Amino acid sequence: MALSTPNQSNTDDCSPVSDKQTVDQWTVESCRLNGQHETQLSNSEAALPSHYKNCSKNPGHRKTVNAAELTANHLPEGYKDNDFLDFVLAASKLTVRLEVKQTSTARPALWPDKLPEIAYPFYEIRNSAISRFGSGRVWHVLKFTSGYDDNNRMHGGKFKCCRCRKCETLDNPSKVWWEVTVSTATHVTFDEFEARHTYLRLFYSHPDSPLVTLDCVSLRTANIADDRSHLTCVTCDPTLGEKLVHLVEEYESLWKVVHEKFSGYLARDKIAFIVSHPHGCHAHVSFGQCQSKSQVGDDVFNHFLTYTVSTCPGSSGASLHVVGSTVGWFSIVQHVHSGSVRSGLNFSSVGYSKDTDEIPSTGNL
Repeated sequence: MALSTPNQSNTDDCSPVSDKQTVDQWTVESCRLNGQHETQLSNSEAALPSHYKNCSKNPGHRKTVNAAELTANHLPEGYKDNDFLDFVLAASKLTVRLEVKQTSTARPALWPDKLPEIAYPFYEIRNSAISRFGSGRVWHVLKFTSGYDDNNRMHGGKFKCCRCRKCETLDNPSKVWWEVTVSTATHVTFDEFEARHTYLRLFYSHPDSPLVTLDCVSLRTANIADDRSHLTCVTCDPTLGEKLVHLVEEYESLWKVVHEKFSGYLARDKIAFIVSHPHGCHAHVSFGQCQSKSQVGDDVFNHFLTYTVSTCPGSSGASLHVVGSTVGWFSIVQHVHSGSVRSGLNFSSVGYSKDTDEIPSTGNL
């Protein structure tokens, strides 16, 4: 069987992809075949503003809002609520930019177990030094002291001191550190090799934001078929570690408040939002609606979603928030942005969605 290459999937162009399919015909396979994955390729950090300025998918980025400038006036009608605003701002504070400086030779030529054969993103630039920029979100933060967390559980790797790059050079590395788990898409950071060459920038909400980074990145989980992965980063900076602990707690608390307020409107409005780093630049917020879902496999809560939330190259890996959806432990399998099939219609990774019954279903894949 001939290899089918997704239109524009492995470039930094963000022009719309035309199609003749209706919303209820989009599946994981058709999106990956006809769409483009939205990582930003660039030879340098200095070139990113040019990519942003010359965007052809969303000229002027009129459908997005700079995260640092977001107010209640930018929220959708019926959702101009202070708790919802605080939740979106909390999500923006946890959104990170990923720069992957090397592409693994282990990337497959094709998506696994898919017919028709579909080219896997960035196979053709394996072992190159072209940087790829995407987005992610801090999902979990855990403090360790002499190898034990705050619940007196031993570290899974039995480490007793910090492993950040600074501590690796010290005779007496810090015995107190924080491990930060970040969610993203597997096509952004594919394996352990790419994780070791991934650099995360935090709190990048404005072009002049101070440079705050996380290093010592390792791969925690990666699901190629679902296009969802998690990275673990390490810091012994107490100010940064405690700040991230507080921000995650605030985010989870506000998610519960928003769920209680808006779960009754999910069926009617299907509102969703994404905070991402378009073109590798500072964070933007965009709002839209979920359009369809498809069950993947036997789990009735395992879905792939399409939606109208505005995105660009650089948005891949950003968390998709469906307003009013359930919160809980399964946020670890929350949908992340995967790509775009046409102007205004985007698609997610496979993720867990428990209470999205009213989103139109395309059936079981």
